Amino acid sequence: MTQAPFHALIYIDRDGAGERRAALRSVHLSYLRDHASDLKAAGPLLDANGSPCGSLLIFQTEFPQALEALASHDPYVTGGVIETVKVARWSISVWALNSSPLQG
Repeated sequence: MTQAPFHALIYIDRDGAGERRAALRSVHLSYLRDHASDLKAAGPLLDANGSPCGSLLIFQTEFPQALEALASHDPYVTGGVIETVKVARWSISVWALNSSPLQG
């Protein structure tokens, strides 16, 4: 039996969304815990100053179209933090991470 492929859900923040992002972080993470059973890794993208400017979420799923639906209800999206949402299939070339649960 083959494993489901990996997909990246990529968020790019709106300019100046840092305060709103910080205010919505806990509800965003709670949403992911409750609705993203195929989520394998996630974290913020950082700008040159180390401030969040987007997010990268990695899923293992046969249904990438469901990721757009998931994103459309994410508090970061509905709360106006995110300007751009993109879903792309992700091919692993190197994997050196240990598995661990989603942290809050």
